[in-house]
Amino acid sequence: SLDGAANLRFSGTVAGLMDDGQLRVDGRAQGNMPNLSALAGLTGQALRGSVTFDTDIALVQPDGPVDVTGTVTAQGLGIGNPTLDPFLAGTTRADIDIQRTAGGALRIERLVVDGSSIDGSVSGSLSGQAADLRLDVSVAGLERLVPELPGTGTVSGTVRHSGGPWQVDLNGTGPGGVGARVSGTAAQDFSTVNLNLNGTAPLGLANARLAPQSIT
Repeated sequence: SLDGAANLRFSGTVAGLMDDGQLRVDGRAQGNMPNLSALAGLTGQALRGSVTFDTDIALVQPDGPVDVTGTVTAQGLGIGNPTLDPFLAGTTRADIDIQRTAGGALRIERLVVDGSSIDGSVSGSLSGQAADLRLDVSVAGLERLVPELPGTGTVSGTVRHSGGPWQVDLNGTGPGGVGARVSGTAAQDFSTVNLNLNGTAPLGLANARLAPQSIT
């Protein structure tokens, strides 16, 4: 049962269907999901936390465009994973501005996530024929994963395709002089991957992993 799982309020106009088979919606949707654990049975995940949203929506369906802007705020997220849940704790806010054309192509004008441990942004376009995406992500508290790397790691770069394989070009940085670049190609369904990885890491990190041996 989903009783009480979500509260939704909509103000605006809903029209169409009887005239030309197209549903037209233009308005503001606000609401909340105060207890995500109510969805655990549907998702198969031990969800917890709460979500509120405030969005402006304009759409013509099934054949027209969609335009969604607004914010989504989550509190105390968790998925029942002891490794990942600490990165989801606290307040996470997402600002979105996404359009879908009548042809089905997505345009991400703004998708920005601001969390207590994870910050990121994605922008660009995506369709069945081509994609051009820019992403920037930073993760604080890497010592939760690798005790020898206390601090923040970042990844930025682009992923693109024009009907063929994905073209990947990503750069990463981390505490203590850690750096990496990943470049190459991947099939659109990721069945095959051909990537090059080049990077640097401090000797202290390698020595911690090789103890009692060491590199000098």
